[in-house]
Amino acid sequence: MGGVTLTAAYILPLLLIVWLWLGSDAATPLKLVITLLLPLFYLLHWIGIEQTRGWPASTSPPDRFEMIAADVIEPGRHGDREGVIHLLIRHDDSHQPRLYAVPYSRELHTMLFEARERIAAGRPQIGIMRDGSQGGSGAPVGNGRSIEFVDAGKRRMLPPKL
Repeated sequence: MGGVTLTAAYILPLLLIVWLWLGSDAATPLKLVITLLLPLFYLLHWIGIEQTRGWPASTSPPDRFEMIAADVIEPGRHGDREGVIHLLIRHDDSHQPRLYAVPYSRELHTMLFEARERIAAGRPQIGIMRDGSQGGSGAPVGNGRSIEFVDAGKRRMLPPKL
């Protein structure tokens, strides 16, 4: 949420309470109930914001992006949990990174390990999503799509500091 939106979410209910007490002919018990519910509204709003922080996008990654980082959660040995891979990526047209979740596959896990090594060596990686019919050497990510990582090209980054 932007700063203006969040500010409005906190100020508008407060203005409603002021109007209710000063400009409304509503019964006093109703005014008291609404006034006492205001802190509950703020608490629930805060909890809702905290719960959504860091959730991955519900859509598939864009067709072309820069990979910043990846986190791999392997499936449980006894089938007690599914594996998932979280990709922190930057769209071509955005400066803000975004988190995406894709289904786990051993092939993608291996590709990400190699891509992370290239990033650590100062070679940024571009992820390219392809439909299954386009071929290529990518790893499947579900919905008939695959992903592969290539060097970003001329842009060179400094190696990590030791």
